[in-house]
Amino acid sequence: MEDLKQPAQDLLRNYNQVRWWVLDGPLGAGKTTFVRKFVESAGGDPSQVQSPSYLICLEYELTNGSKVYHMDLFRISDHASLTQLINEYKAVINESKDWIFIEWGSKILPLVDKPAGKISITINNDESRTLTLYLINKP
Repeated sequence: MEDLKQPAQDLLRNYNQVRWWVLDGPLGAGKTTFVRKFVESAGGDPSQVQSPSYLICLEYELTNGSKVYHMDLFRISDHASLTQLINEYKAVINESKDWIFIEWGSKILPLVDKPAGKISITINNDESRTLTLYLINKP
């Protein structure tokens, strides 16, 4: 899925002010691969990036001292669990230098009071990917 490298670089270069990103797409669309390409583009170790499905949140160090938090909310469905997760990561959420990528995270957007973005990944017939980016302004 090399076609995800350029969008990851573009995100890092052009959308630096938005640090919360929801990744949306079917299983196998490349959500984790996108995070891997982003971490690589930002100076981190891409070999450390794996799917956080069973761990909920993984953390990756970048060379500039910031971090990438990579979450997967596929298995979290109730409001109480989402609220608990937000409270658990409140310090992270308020760190403006860190990046947060949330797979299956559309359900958490109403609880986030920061500028956020959503990246929808579609698998095309030729197995390439189309990424659509949405910016969500929060007060």
